[in-house]
Formats: sequence, structure tokens, C-alpha cells
Amino acid sequence: MEIKKHEPVVSPELLQRRADAAGRGNEQDQLAGSVLGCLLLRGHITPEQHEGGSLLTELWSVWSRMAAAPARHARAAGGTMVPSGVSEEAMPVDEIERRARCDADPENPSPGAIAAWERVCENMQAFRVAIRDCRNHALVLAILESVCMDEIMPPRLQDRAWSIGWDALKDGLDVAAEFFGVHGKRQAA
Repeated sequence: MEIKKHEPVVSPELLQRRADAAGRGNEQDQLAGSVLGCLLLRGHITPEQHEGGSLLTELWSVWSRMAAAPARHARAAGGTMVPSGVSEEAMPVDEIERRARCDADPENPSPGAIAAWERVCENMQAFRVAIRDCRNHALVLAILESVCMDEIMPPRLQDRAWSIGWDALKDGLDVAAEFFGVHGKRQAA
């Protein structure tokens, strides 16, 4: 009987990129699949900052889907969509978003859908108000949007030489942790 050799689920090239981003030895860790996770694995942010950023990502994603916002980035040349392999129905949805989606008539939404939308909008607005207390709050919002929503590490932050950018990221993640009630903040490297 011949044993068939299977290709690894994660290609060697991807493992190398993950090792570069998350640190050698962390490439198999599930956290290495996100910018926030890589920052945590390298010790650049605290677990509380990671959790706050992850919760912000969830809130932002729910708001974006409920708002039926267009894709933030082009997905393919020629204007065609690239299938992700995951249907929108299979994506995790919280109870608020589920109620908002259950409306049969989008032109005449139910009171539950309206309440769900209002709650998500209020949470987004409350977070935006919370970061206004940060020094360089516009930069804080821009960097959080890049790291948490777009999953892109701004190039100037990659070598950690831009101290204003790092301070903005960490301040924003601290605000997110506080906003979402994540306790036990510690100072990261």
C-alpha cells in the first residue's frame, strides 16, 4: 500500500511570511493570521489591547455590514468579485444584526431592525467620542482603521521607528479596551 503525501494546509511561503510578522516559532499560532495577533505575539501590545482591538473590529464589521457599506478595497481587477469561499449567511452574526437582517421589507424595517441599527450606530459614535480625548485623535482613528478594520499594518509602523504612530496605536487600543470593559491593562514593550 502506497502512502500518499499530502501538501501542508499552510504553504511554506505563508509560514515564512507569518514568521516574519509574528516572530520565529509563532508562525503556526492562530494569532499570526491577523495584524493585531502578530503585534501581540511579538509583545508590542498587551493582551488587553489585543482584546479591545478585536472587539472594535467586530463592532466596525457589524456596523459596516448593517450599513451595507461598499467594500473598502477593490477585490479584483476588472471589477469582478473574487469569491471568498464563505457565504455571507455563514459569517458569524450577533443577535442584534440577526434581527436587523430578518426584515422582509428593507424599505419598511421593523422596530427591532431600527433599534438594532440605532444601537450599533450609538456604539460606533460613542467609541469615536471616546478617542477624541487621545492626543492626535485623527491619527489614532486612521491607524485603528488600518490595523483593526483593514488588517493592514501601516508601513511606517513596521519597524517601530515612528514613535508618534506607535503611541497613537497603543492609545487607541487602550481606549478600545476601556470602552469594551477589558480589564487588567499593562504596558507593552
